[in-house]
Amino acid sequence: MNVSHIFSAILYFTFGVFISTMLFLNSHTITPIQNYDMIQYIADIVGEKQLVELLKNGHQILPDYQLLDDVFGDVTVEKLNSLAAVISHWSQNSNTPEMTEYRLRQKMATHAKSCECEKEQRFPLNDAMGERRREESLLWKRRQRRYQEPLTMCKSMSPLSYIGSGIVVEPMQIVRIVGLKLDPIVSTPFFEQALNEFAISIRSKYGLGKLLVHGRVDRLLQYANFSIVGNNTREISMTADKTITVNFLLDNLMYKSTYYDIDIRDIIEVTFMRFTAQVHVHIRRQIMPDLYDVGTGEKLRDKVTVITKTFERYEAVNRLVDSINRFYPDVNIVVADDSEEPEKITGQNVKQTFMPFAEGLFAGRGVALSQVTTKYFLWVDDDFIFTKQTKLERMVEKLDDFPSNLDLVGGTVNNNSYNKCFTVKPGGQDGDCLWSIHARYRPLERFPQCDVVDVVVDFFMAKTSVVRQIGFDPEYRRIGHTAFFIDGLGKMRVAMCRDVDVDHQPVRTAKYMQYRARLIDKDDPRRHTNHLMFNNNLQCV
Repeated sequence: MNVSHIFSAILYFTFGVFISTMLFLNSHTITPIQNYDMIQYIADIVGEKQLVELLKNGHQILPDYQLLDDVFGDVTVEKLNSLAAVISHWSQNSNTPEMTEYRLRQKMATHAKSCECEKEQRFPLNDAMGERRREESLLWKRRQRRYQEPLTMCKSMSPLSYIGSGIVVEPMQIVRIVGLKLDPIVSTPFFEQALNEFAISIRSKYGLGKLLVHGRVDRLLQYANFSIVGNNTREISMTADKTITVNFLLDNLMYKSTYYDIDIRDIIEVTFMRFTAQVHVHIRRQIMPDLYDVGTGEKLRDKVTVITKTFERYEAVNRLVDSINRFYPDVNIVVADDSEEPEKITGQNVKQTFMPFAEGLFAGRGVALSQVTTKYFLWVDDDFIFTKQTKLERMVEKLDDFPSNLDLVGGTVNNNSYNKCFTVKPGGQDGDCLWSIHARYRPLERFPQCDVVDVVVDFFMAKTSVVRQIGFDPEYRRIGHTAFFIDGLGKMRVAMCRDVDVDHQPVRTAKYMQYRARLIDKDDPRRHTNHLMFNNNLQCV
């Protein structure tokens, strides 16, 4: 028996032991709780720090339900039964890919412990509302993890070249698995002599699609020796006597989506010898564009609509409209009006939309925005006044600038800037913590008179399609400026620019101040704060 035969025997024996071990482990897999999402779900129930401790000595602690109840609070027996099984399984199989991913994501976390409020929160959530918020936040976190970018772990000394992520396919369509091939080192004489054939198995881990070798591979049979088993199924295997043949087959490997969902991910596991590579496939429905016809682009009215909300301040809003007509006589104006006894607003190009009495600030913003048909809109308060420094073209210039990639541009009011930056820190089951400071992140490279921020003053121009996706929450009735930017955090790029200004001359009627100062609805501050904390999963602001 020559050396190559001995080497082959050792190789196949080792491979057989490996397969047997995997089959044994798989036979003890707890279903359906066997993936990273369920591990995170358990972490959400008991806390991530406690989960790590449980993983270290779960079999010693888990049977003591009373101890768990003391440590973690109200944990049901049903949860514990499933938790005990999962912890036991993962304690014995801690090197599985899902557990490895969980630990890597833990290492990426920059905050070692949950945040704490620096001072007592005014209007905290009551116990019942806090519990409802916690349950909703768990569901939200699970949905977020479903769409997060996967961790593609590339192992060293790989005999396979592959693209770990970036392959995208429409639901129920076909995509070529590009970049997959045996490394050139495998085709060296050492491997050619050691292996009688090259065998590769490929499978869809979650069963969301089928694998098939596409093309006129039958012609290859005249010149090469190969076989394909399971073509056009969830799992396919191929063998050939030459690496060049295997690479030809891999170059024609296709993934066919068979499970309809607008945004979901599958993993293709490619196994050669004892090495398994993971190729992530993103099954995603194409998002249709939201385009606006701006005509020739020469007229501002084709790009921008001015919107405002008025309540019991007709002197102010008429003054605002008059100033807009003076500087931009052809620009359309939308006014949402929830005054008790409506009056007709005078001026050109005004669309006045009436609402129920005292419906509120953000409800009015939403109504006004719903009437916009232009690419951009400008928000102004009804007691603002346009001046020679109110240069809307400068705001349009920033939003039009492709490299700057902005969604919202704020100006100054009475030459005073108002800009804030948020800091959010995770806080575990009690909710997160949000701080705001008067600051800027950086100057805008192409417009040094602008700063990148999170919050600007109530004088801003924005992309209509972006703000419609965020919306104006009608729960904020009397005050709600910062709440809009909290809702938009991470969803829009904001800048404050000092080269566009508007005048502000406050008008305070008696009826207006009754509602603005919350003298009529004295419960509004508590309701406002509770909604902000619940909706954004916060324990303090």
